[in-house]
Amino acid sequence: MGWGDALWDQEGVIFDHLDKHLDFMGKCQQFYSARALLEQKFAKDLIKLTEKFQSESTKPDVADEQSSLLTVWGVVLNETIHVAKQHEDIHDRISETCITPIKELANKLKSGKKEGYASLQAQKKILNDQRHKFDSGRKAYEKAYKDQIDVESKLEKMREASSQSKPKIDKARSDALSLQSATGTAKDHYNNERFEFGKFQQNFYASTQSNIFHSLESQFHSAIKEEGRIICAYAGSTSEVLNTVNTCMEDIVTAANTIDADKDVELLSSSFKTGHSIPSDVIPEFNPADASSTSVQVSSSTVTLLNVKSSKGKGFKNMFKHSRRRPTARDDFSHLPPEQRKKALVKRIAELTELHSKAHKRLNAVTKTIEIYVNQPSFGDEKALASAEKDKEGYTREKQNLATELFKMQVIHCALMDTPVPQPPDGYNGDPSGQDLLPSSLRHRTDSIVSSQSSPVVEDGSDDEEEDDDEDDEEYERQAYESENMYGNQHPTQQQQQHQYQDHQQQQEEQQQQQQQ
Repeated sequence: MGWGDALWDQEGVIFDHLDKHLDFMGKCQQFYSARALLEQKFAKDLIKLTEKFQSESTKPDVADEQSSLLTVWGVVLNETIHVAKQHEDIHDRISETCITPIKELANKLKSGKKEGYASLQAQKKILNDQRHKFDSGRKAYEKAYKDQIDVESKLEKMREASSQSKPKIDKARSDALSLQSATGTAKDHYNNERFEFGKFQQNFYASTQSNIFHSLESQFHSAIKEEGRIICAYAGSTSEVLNTVNTCMEDIVTAANTIDADKDVELLSSSFKTGHSIPSDVIPEFNPADASSTSVQVSSSTVTLLNVKSSKGKGFKNMFKHSRRRPTARDDFSHLPPEQRKKALVKRIAELTELHSKAHKRLNAVTKTIEIYVNQPSFGDEKALASAEKDKEGYTREKQNLATELFKMQVIHCALMDTPVPQPPDGYNGDPSGQDLLPSSLRHRTDSIVSSQSSPVVEDGSDDEEEDDDEDDEEYERQAYESENMYGNQHPTQQQQQHQYQDHQQQQEEQQQQQQQ
């Protein structure tokens, strides 16, 4: 049974219930709005927090490499950004599927209630007019009937009294008949109004008001169904995003399972090991007598071992060189320990290879342009041709310089790795063995490899003697810097100097023997 039948006399209950439900819808809208803003604020705060840590996670944590743990940490931060984006999506979904629909639905129900109430009040006014007519007819009939009874009572008394004259009695009888006729007319009018009012009243409650209540009931029913759909959309806006968040968390777990603790621990060793041997347990004894008997003054600065060539007669006096400078960076990375030097060379070779490839492409492009200008002068005048030829010369020099530097890095790397020297890159015009590009400290390491690839080349060492001295000085400066760390910045005694000199002489003899072989 619907509202029109069951609640025909409960108009106030219906409209009060609708008002309460409109208040409820307003609270739902406030909740959805607050939840959406909360998600939006959480997303912004989470992105801000993640970006704060993300800027440092991209930097290498071991030399110029990243450990597997830091790599996974980067995945954690990236996935957290994705999670924050999903919370922004929750805000957008709630706004689109919950806040806007329930606002429109509340306005629609409020408008329907207002329209129904206005229509009902208009019909009730007509009903009240009909009731007023009915009440007027009833009161008129009641008055006429009372007047008739009074006249008839008076006439009866006059008949019983003998003192009343006949004319008075006749007049009273005439008044009674007149009132009786008026009472009949009033009764007929009353009955007619009663019939009309009853008919209108029955139609009002059974049809007019019932239709209005049924319409409000239908709107209320539709609103409840729509609110249920909105609640489902609210749950869906979160559950669908949670699936993506779960995927992000699974990706983090998958990445975390790739962390290799052994590799991360080994990464520090492989990145920073110098390749030098651990110092011997035999430390030269300090003899004050030797120190006081010599005229050699040794400062607390870094002791740098120089190259001593007996053939040049430099003697013992140049065995040490004092310097407070640390070894400066060199383009062949000779200032680095062996392992770090190898890695730096590999990185530099990759950079130079890319630059050489780009220079080669630019040179080919300008060469083709020149060919077009020569074969088809209409495409370029003499000025354009001259400019292109000038560009070609510049690109050619650039390519040659890059080829020379690239081949130098390759030759040095091969010498350190004891591997054959590759073919020189396009544009290199020097010795294909690359021996002239090597510092003297590395040439002996490639003699055996080069001899298997080409015939030996006899060169006069007198021209390069001074250059070799400079390169050897740089090599021994680096060794002395490492020696400084080995002895803990202590002053070497004359006996220590003698041991170092003997070790160096023995090393030189071994190198010469290897070169002869």
